[in-house]
Amino acid sequence: MSVIFKYPLDLDTFRMKLPDGKPLCVMLDAHNTPCIWVMHDHVPLDLPQSRKMTVNVLATGSTTSGLQENDYVGSFVDGPYVWHVFCVRTSDYWQGS
Repeated sequence: MSVIFKYPLDLDTFRMKLPDGKPLCVMLDAHNTPCIWVMHDHVPLDLPQSRKMTVNVLATGSTTSGLQENDYVGSFVDGPYVWHVFCVRTSDYWQGS
């Protein structure tokens, strides 16, 4: 059974790791927090068995080196800034237990 989880975006590091899934959309939630919604094939509780997905948040005008057009998930406005979100699946797995 597929499930959809919401993850707040980290605008301090502009990069975060999530369990692999299908990114659905990016927008501000009811509390004006930028979030990404991801559909997973299962509840991602067993992280050591889950692949990683890197989420990159870029400002307008940033270079997209290493990112592909099909990695693009969406954009959102935060005050005077417009941010663009790209998700890249990785081949590595979570470390530790």
